[in-house]
Amino acid sequence: MEFVSLRKIKIRLTDERLNHILMSHPEISEHIFDIGQTISEPDYLFEGGKGEYFGILNKKAFYFV
Repeated sequence: MEFVSLRKIKIRLTDERLNHILMSHPEISEHIFDIGQTISEPDYLFEGGKGEYFGILNKKAFYFV
């Protein structure tokens, strides 16, 4: 899967990383496309202390970071 961030940076989620996420957090399996939306269309965007950015998507009972 490949996404483009709000800052126009391409982000690739490999099958290996996706499988790791789903194995470690099976409860998120039905929300996997929300991860892409969090990257490309976050409701909030915060800059971290090392130049990284954190996107937050508000989805009723879930917050994706």
